[in-house]
Amino acid sequence: MLYGMELRVEGNCPDWERVPQARRAARNPPQSCAEKLQRGLGADSDQVAKHSSEKETKVNKQQMKPFAWGAVVGAVGLSILMFSTGWAVTSGVAEADAREMSRAAVIENLAAICVAQFEATANKEENLNKLIATDTWQRGSYVQQQGWAIMPGSDSATSQVAAACAMRLAQLSG
Repeated sequence: MLYGMELRVEGNCPDWERVPQARRAARNPPQSCAEKLQRGLGADSDQVAKHSSEKETKVNKQQMKPFAWGAVVGAVGLSILMFSTGWAVTSGVAEADAREMSRAAVIENLAAICVAQFEATANKEENLNKLIATDTWQRGSYVQQQGWAIMPGSDSATSQVAAACAMRLAQLSG
């Protein structure tokens, strides 16, 4: 028995020829080679077990082949699905995303400081009106020229901080 299934050996049993004719005839015909050998030759259990396990192994390999191929194809398909939909991310992509997120967070925080420096100026209404009158693509340069995007302890402003600051200032007016 293998996993609850009875193995039936069809065809010739290699050692069946050695069994005497009188012992071959039986009321209950043997179902497997191992059974034939055990009844006919009176073989010890080691020989029967060896012969029986050889047949079970061959049957087991044949039965497992479709399951193994299914597992391989399923694993490959699942990997493709996971990486293409973004469920799984490689370390390189994760590092790049982390760098970009931290850069955006720093720019947003520095833009808040820039807005605070704008609020500290004496003529902020006039400066805000000039900023709104400036073309959208030149507003970052205007903020840099005014010096609001220069952070304490720094000599110059970055264009990304100035652009984020100009966006925030434009939202203040609206």
